[in-house]
Amino acid sequence: MDGTEQNARERIIDAAEEVVIREGARHVTLDAVVQEAGVSKGGLIYHFKNKEALLQAMLDRLVMRTETNRRQKCEMLEKGQGMGIIAYVLASLAQDDKTRKVGGAILAAAAHAPKLLLPFYEEYRRLLDEFGRDGLSPAKAGVIMLAVDGLRLMDLLPYSPLRADERKDVIEEIIRMAKGERQG
Repeated sequence: MDGTEQNARERIIDAAEEVVIREGARHVTLDAVVQEAGVSKGGLIYHFKNKEALLQAMLDRLVMRTETNRRQKCEMLEKGQGMGIIAYVLASLAQDDKTRKVGGAILAAAAHAPKLLLPFYEEYRRLLDEFGRDGLSPAKAGVIMLAVDGLRLMDLLPYSPLRADERKDVIEEIIRMAKGERQG
């Protein structure tokens, strides 16, 4: 794929994200994306044969953004036990509003097409294995990752039961767990 084709593909994904943010996942139609991206329907179909392929590309981008953010956080942290999963916690819980909205919309769309989540599953499994190589037990890594996912899910809901200070305390406790520390 040359640079022009790659730019068109990225512009289409950008447009789909904008439709999701503005109108929600169920309004992501090929026609809505064509209009938002300013491309022909044939141009869209050239890159994405159907809505599911477009949603898959959006999810792949989301996984890539999260991993890039995690790697950046990792570089900023002091080296030591749990650094990889601490970077995961910080990156996952510091997502911007756009990423949260797109992620939530894709999650909703995956209820009708569960195979969309396959890249997410593969990334999750890869991270569990990576954290295990860093010395974290699979059970502990799983508990931390599930706690992070629970907080992210709460962030998607219009009303989280946690106040901001409670959320901060939960994140600090998750990080203590990752470091192998006990609550003080």
